[in-house]
Amino acid sequence: MKHMIMIRTMTIMKTVDILKAMDITEQLANEIGFLPRDCLFLRLATEEACTNAYEYCQKTGRLPFRIF
Repeated sequence: MKHMIMIRTMTIMKTVDILKAMDITEQLANEIGFLPRDCLFLRLATEEACTNAYEYCQKTGRLPFRIF
């Protein structure tokens, strides 16, 4: 059986996009089979990474940015 590789990309322009990225992360983690607690940790990791990048890009005038 061949493994399918899907790469999802998203452009972050506003804080609401970070919430969407968190939802997508949780959805993917559930689909892969992570435990609910681990899905939450991955969701929070996405929030932290995106928020840090968003704040940096906002200060330096480099918005939007992309996540994969």
